[in-house]
Order: sequence, then C-alpha cells, then structure tokens
Amino acid sequence: PPLLVKLEIKGTLIAWNRRSTDVVLHAMYLHITTEGRLMAGSPGDPFLGRFAIHLSGEDTLPPKSFCGLGSKSLCVDGLLSLVGPTPNRAWTRLNQTADANSSTLTTEEQVDWKDGDAIVVASSTYDEAHAETLSVSSVTNFGWLGSGAPTQLLTQTPLAFRHFAGTETHAGRQVKMASEVAVLNRSIEIIGVDLFATDFNFKPGGNAFGWRARIKGEAWLIGVRMVGGGLFRSPKIYTPTLHLQGTKGSVVRSCTFEKMIAQPIRINGERSVVDANVILNSV
Repeated sequence: PPLLVKLEIKGTLIAWNRRSTDVVLHAMYLHITTEGRLMAGSPGDPFLGRFAIHLSGEDTLPPKSFCGLGSKSLCVDGLLSLVGPTPNRAWTRLNQTADANSSTLTTEEQVDWKDGDAIVVASSTYDEAHAETLSVSSVTNFGWLGSGAPTQLLTQTPLAFRHFAGTETHAGRQVKMASEVAVLNRSIEIIGVDLFATDFNFKPGGNAFGWRARIKGEAWLIGVRMVGGGLFRSPKIYTPTLHLQGTKGSVVRSCTFEKMIAQPIRINGERSVVDANVILNSV
C-alpha cells in the first residue's frame, strides 16, 4: 500500500466486512477526530477478513506537535473499533509438565485453537529466553467444548526447554504453579514499521522508537495483534504503546502485544476494561 504522511478521519471509514477483505492502512500519522470513526468490525459483528494498520516514521521526522507524539502515532478523539474473531481463551496454563524434546502440551482448560496456530509457552525459569514460540500440528479435546476438560496440543517441532506444571509448598501452603501457554494468531494488526522496511526491529543502544496511540475518545480493540510499540529515550523516558485517557471507556481484550519497548498499556481514563491479553518479548 502507499505510504500516507497523514491520514485524518473526520467522517466514518468502515472496512467492508467479508472474508475476502484484505486491507492495509500505511501512514506516518493517523488521526481520528472527535467526529470521526474508523471501524473494522464491532462487538456484535466481528470482522471476517484481514485488516492492518502500519505506522511508519523516525524519531527525527516532523511534526513533533502532532498530538504531541510525532510520527508513528495513532490519535483517537472519536471512535476506533477493531474487533476480530477471538479464541475462547487467549491464554491458559499447562495441566502437566512438558519436558524438553517433547512435542506434547496439555492445557489446564479446554481451548478452541486450531492446527497451524502459532502459540507461545512461557518460561518456567528466571531466563526469559526459555519462552518458546511453536506451531500447532494437531489439537485433541478431551470432552465437548465448554466441558472444562483439558486439550492436548501437538507441536510441529519439539520443545527446547522444560515447562513446569505442578504443586509446590511455600510457607506451609500448597501453591499451584504452571507455565502459561497462549495463542498468537489474530486477523487484525497494528504494527510499527521502519520507514522503508516491512518489519520492526529493536535498534541497539540509545533510543528506541515504536508506534504509540493516545486514546482520548473511545476504542474497541478486541482480537488485535500489536507489534513494535512504545518509546524509550535515554536515560529514563518511556512512552507506553496504548495510553487510555478518555472518559467514555475503552475495551482492550484478547489482544497480543509483541516487541513492546515500554509498557503496553497505561490507563488514566475512566471505565476502561483490559482483559485476557498476552504480552510477549516486551521490555
């Protein structure tokens, strides 16, 4: 898609909701005004196709005054509704320990994940590098969906590390401990990309510049994959990816946050709901 320097929405922009739809908006600045609405799906009508927002730019590019954020920014004073299909559970825990070199994971709760889905298993140690991203080769449910029975996942490649699930005793109490496992596939995305690149990468040393969103209006972000957000300026200046400031109330549910430079979400507004999200490889 062409790179737009600035996209300002003052009316209503709706993505056609059909399975064949595949839309990418690529801009340095995206502003939804007080009267504006950008919609790809709604809570009662999830988006069936694919929809992506790519935000580009460098820290040195003007105007710094754009919503006070500069380039790679999304400012919502009106309504942003990005609602895609969601799994019955964005994440759960392992039901039993999965050893290194095993290709079998058993979940604590039943999930409706599918063959080919990308999943991540959290580390069971203090080493975050022991978290593993895998692809599912087959899914077996032990009972009807909703019964609460566990699900067995077979992965295309074996685990490199052991992932624990069990009960430990601490201060005389039995504590259940288990690695989390989450599904990463989403059909709606917001991605920070370098100006002339197709993917976001951390830049070694100094500052790190990802996309940022300021939500003063209303946002429905359900089933959205978000990659490469946040801002870090040396020595200790951090800007979050999503800053919920509005009083109308926003919803961020069943989303994934990947490669975030700073905190994924900051809430200063009222009545917002943040639930069942997954954070991966973030500072």
